[in-house]
Amino acid sequence: MSTGSRTCGVVIPVQLPSDSVGIYKIDYRGGVELAAAQIAHFTVTPAIGSVLGVTFQGDNHGDFVLTQLVGSGRDNALILNLVLVLEAQQLGDAFAGLDSADVTTIDYARFSSIKTSIDKLAAERSSVAAHLGGTADLLLGFLAPVQGENDATLLASGGSPMIGASGHYAIDDGFSLLAGAAYVHQSAGGADANGPLLAGALRYVQPGTNSVRPFAEGGMWGAPEVTMHLSRQYQNRAGAVESGGDASGSALGIYARAGVIYTPNAANELSISGGLEQGWLRVGSYAETGRSGNLFTARIGNSTSSTTSVKVTAAWTTSGLSGLDLTLSAALGRTLGSGRPVSANVDWVGPVEGRAGDFTFVEYGARVGLKFSSRAKVDAFVFGTAGQKIGTNVQYGAALRLGF
Repeated sequence: MSTGSRTCGVVIPVQLPSDSVGIYKIDYRGGVELAAAQIAHFTVTPAIGSVLGVTFQGDNHGDFVLTQLVGSGRDNALILNLVLVLEAQQLGDAFAGLDSADVTTIDYARFSSIKTSIDKLAAERSSVAAHLGGTADLLLGFLAPVQGENDATLLASGGSPMIGASGHYAIDDGFSLLAGAAYVHQSAGGADANGPLLAGALRYVQPGTNSVRPFAEGGMWGAPEVTMHLSRQYQNRAGAVESGGDASGSALGIYARAGVIYTPNAANELSISGGLEQGWLRVGSYAETGRSGNLFTARIGNSTSSTTSVKVTAAWTTSGLSGLDLTLSAALGRTLGSGRPVSANVDWVGPVEGRAGDFTFVEYGARVGLKFSSRAKVDAFVFGTAGQKIGTNVQYGAALRLGF
């Protein structure tokens, strides 16, 4: 067996706007003249893109056109390695040659725009966790007095739809249990998420009749199976590209807070507290398709992120309103440490890291209750969470409270 080969390294400069990555189509034109026992192999290995490999069998005469998509990366050049191999029992007059390579621009995008879009995916993951944590606060009495009565509550909301139940039970010596469960569907900050949410806490309020008394609380919440849709936007040569994908995961939060309540009279309660929370969000694999002109598709593997946050909460409840009672609550928080970055692989670009960064957030709400029997009350409420990078999630609805 006789073999002849030629190898050529090629660098083709391209003209792109600064900080851009491009996708190009290359048409390779050449020809072969092969007898029956002769074979030609043509291989092109680009720095970015898939390998093109073609074999021409014997008794083959004529021209060929081969097409390949390659990327420029951030080098503003197409870097190629071309190999042409002839094999035959006797080479004789065998011929295989490449005449030209015609380059056509398919698309390009600024790297900074793609990087920003991956940062947005990271922020949307933070959004999912933050708003789930807000709904957990609602289930655990964000819109109820600290010294709550024993009750069981059914509640439902619009805006971001939610249906669930919660309860408060006083044990003894100032201790009480709080619990809640709901099915939530939220859409905020570019992310959609839905799934079951569970929450529970243990609260202690110093017994007695003093107008100022300390209290402490510790609890946790979890969303064992969350379905998410995340989205991102970037700019290509034609304008804005919208893309997105689905993922599933779970979330968990553990918190502690302490503060004081002030009860100037039997009809009013003021409370203020400071808290610390540690949260985790596990997200399964995320992948996009090339639909709607999205050639720079992104993929993210399974990962878990964690966030630490601090929060100050203040609330006022009054029952001196002619059969009505009212609670106004507000909280201001800040995340500490953005956690591990989101590592994406973007077609024609390569690895890109996205970070949500720290952000400030608020929780706010109001509840009006009307007692229509000695044991039953109906509430109307509005509750929201909002923040930098995570968008706004608002829930407005009604609840039925049954005392026991």
